[in-house]
Amino acid sequence: MGHHIHPLGILAATLTLSSLPLAGRPIQAASFSNGSFELGPEPGEFLTLPTGSTAIPGWLVLGNSIDYSGSLWQASDGSRSIDLSGQGVGRIEQTFDTILGATYQVLFDLAGNPAGDPVEKLLRVAATGNTSQDYSFDTTGKTLTAMGWQTTAYSFTATSPSTTLLFTSLINTPYGPALDNVRVSTDGVTPVPTPALLPGLIGMGVAAWRRRRGEAQAAGE
Repeated sequence: MGHHIHPLGILAATLTLSSLPLAGRPIQAASFSNGSFELGPEPGEFLTLPTGSTAIPGWLVLGNSIDYSGSLWQASDGSRSIDLSGQGVGRIEQTFDTILGATYQVLFDLAGNPAGDPVEKLLRVAATGNTSQDYSFDTTGKTLTAMGWQTTAYSFTATSPSTTLLFTSLINTPYGPALDNVRVSTDGVTPVPTPALLPGLIGMGVAAWRRRRGEAQAAGE
C-alpha cells in the first residue's frame, strides 16, 4: 500500500530547507567593486571627469564633475583617489547587489583638497531608501603630502535587491572633499524571508508533491 503525501507537508519541508542557508551562515559581503579607484584611466596628476562619465569602473559621475587624483596628493589606499569637487559640486555613485532587510556598513577614508578654500570640506553619503548623512573634514595644517586621511563610517539597511550608494560634495569650488578606500560589508544580521518568496516556494512544494505522487502510483502498478 503506497504512502499518501500531502502537498502542504512538502511545502512545509520546502520552507524549512529554504530557510536553512539564511539561518545557518552569515550574509556575504555585497558585490561592491573598485572602492579604492585603482581601476581606471591613468590620471597623471589628476584628470577631471564630467557628469555622465563611467571611466572609473563601477562608478558613475554626476553633478558638475570630479577630479580623479593620481600623483596630485598622497592617496589613502593605493595611488588614486577622488576630489568630489571638480569644477563645482560633483557626485559619484555605484549600484550593487544587496540582500533585502540586511544591514550594511560602509567604511571610507575622508580628507580634503588642501590647496584652496574653504578649509572645512563637506561630504554627503546616502543609500537608496535610507537617510543621508553629512560629514566634514578640516584641512587646517594638512598638505598634499600629509592629507590626514580619516576612516569614517555610514550604515544602511537594504530596501531592495540592489542599492545605490552615493557620495556628494557640498562644496561648490574646485577644492572639495577627498574620498578613497570605500568598503562595504554586512554587520552579520540575517534578513527575514519576505512574502515575495512564498509564491515560488509554493510552486516548488506542489511540484515536489506531484512528483512524489507519480512515483508512488508507478510503484503500485
